[in-house]
Amino acid sequence: MFDPRVGFSYQLTHDGKTVLRGGYGIFHDRWAQYTSSTRNNYPINQNISIYNTSLSNPGQGTRRIFPGNFTSENSPWRVPSLQKWSLDLQRQLPGDLVLQAGYVASKGSHLIRTIDQNQPVANVAIAGGSVSPNALRPYLGLAGITSYQTTANSVYHSLQASGVRRFTAGFSVQASYTWSKLIDDAASPFDIYSSYRTLRGLSSFDRRHMFVASYI
Repeated sequence: MFDPRVGFSYQLTHDGKTVLRGGYGIFHDRWAQYTSSTRNNYPINQNISIYNTSLSNPGQGTRRIFPGNFTSENSPWRVPSLQKWSLDLQRQLPGDLVLQAGYVASKGSHLIRTIDQNQPVANVAIAGGSVSPNALRPYLGLAGITSYQTTANSVYHSLQASGVRRFTAGFSVQASYTWSKLIDDAASPFDIYSSYRTLRGLSSFDRRHMFVASYI
């Protein structure tokens, strides 16, 4: 896989204390662990796991057989990638203090999302627990059909600033602040009856403000 990366550093002042830096790169994710999950499909795996039931009536009266789960990978399968770029300004101040501020961003493409191809339509009886979801699935006789797709996307933008006082006279301190926003359309749980466009929103791990400080 070809992953180009480029960067630059430019000295803005003659005293060498102000520097402009930037960079861009493409990275690819590891995905083999998802395709290897199909080894759990029948007939390779002929075992069925049953949860939350009793030995006297394992089926709980809803099905005479226990449907199995299947895993698949949707075509076309593209390798997930991430583009990252940044531009920052660094200035050295008196007292061994260095300040830095910059713009850092990334764009994820062909990210992996998980969907259930055999998702039952929303039903009050299922929500109440009186009917098994397996009795109302589109493909009866099967339980969940977990399908991996490389159709998700993400975008991240941030302003990152930091200040560092180098270790001098037995003391060092540093602090950093990030103001960011992360958006994706890989929401979980995924509703197969909805458009991908309706899933786009703030990521579950989005952190708008983050401040970290430490000293020695």
